Amino acid sequence: MTTDSMPHGKSVEVHGIFQKIAGYYDRMNFIMTLGRHRRWCREVAECAAPPAGGDLLDLATGTGVIALEAARIHPTPPSP
Repeated sequence: MTTDSMPHGKSVEVHGIFQKIAGYYDRMNFIMTLGRHRRWCREVAECAAPPAGGDLLDLATGTGVIALEAARIHPTPPSP
């Protein structure tokens, strides 16, 4: 079920829960995986290398860790 198909109150509730845990989510992943989470994100970003001139789209980005790592590894070249 997507948030678009949820009753409005449920969508607000889910958003509120995520807002409460977002600040701890990445730290929790780091601790639970003994630091491997950061390496896994880097490996995913490396494997998702866009073709020359291409773009990356991080679906279900969550806290954006993989998207940020991909942007660091594969910076957008300046436009001519």
